[in-house]
Amino acid sequence: MRRQGLGLLRGECTLQLHRALVPAASQASYEAILAETLEWLKPRHVEEQKITAPVEEFLLPLLEQELTREFPHTDQRLRSEKKPLLREYLSQFPWQGPLLTEHLRYFPLFLKRKFQDIPLYLLAQSEWLRAYLSFADFGLPPPEKGRVTANPSLQSLYLPREVPELQRPPGLYVFYYDFGRGEVRSHPLAFQEAALLDLLQEDRKFNLEQLLEQAQLQEGPAGTWSREEWLKRFSSLRDEGIILGDDLRRTADQKNKKESL
Repeated sequence: MRRQGLGLLRGECTLQLHRALVPAASQASYEAILAETLEWLKPRHVEEQKITAPVEEFLLPLLEQELTREFPHTDQRLRSEKKPLLREYLSQFPWQGPLLTEHLRYFPLFLKRKFQDIPLYLLAQSEWLRAYLSFADFGLPPPEKGRVTANPSLQSLYLPREVPELQRPPGLYVFYYDFGRGEVRSHPLAFQEAALLDLLQEDRKFNLEQLLEQAQLQEGPAGTWSREEWLKRFSSLRDEGIILGDDLRRTADQKNKKESL
């Protein structure tokens, strides 16, 4: 998503480079990413920026801006505490570069340890997942005829209690990048949906019929579900972009037509 947004600036923007911020261990990967970026972004100008202040002092206001943009509800909860907290965070998690948002990966855990405030942690973690999914590239698996797979970007978060800012009830949620819609989304998982996704973990190779057969072999209450009930859950996850597959609608429709005949 972030790359798509930057693509709107193609050929018109000025790209500022801050090579002094790049740790020695990351220099090679930074230069490779930069070369690729220059190829697709084609900026009008490229400027090398000099950093006169200590790295932490230079980064602090930039991280403040990033927190406001990517963690808006967490930012409101922290208010005046934000700057000293970020300063302390930088002291515990030294800059690794080069992406500002990625450096906030452990910020929810930092808040959890510091305040023992579970709702604040859950709020920050949910906002981190949305930010992460906006720039991470999980790669869309190549289609295999008939095979069904779980969306490779799926990230789960269990909410044991209600968090007012999230405006959603307790339960298990998945956050993911919807390749079809081109947006980051979330979805509350029902027990049967979680069971289907569990069957698709560890790169297991199932077509639709094999997946439904495995689902019907589940132990406990899930084992009483009919094929049609599992198919309904499957179709819902597919329509939401949580399960991916090739030519699945036609396969399911043909099966249902054959059984009705």
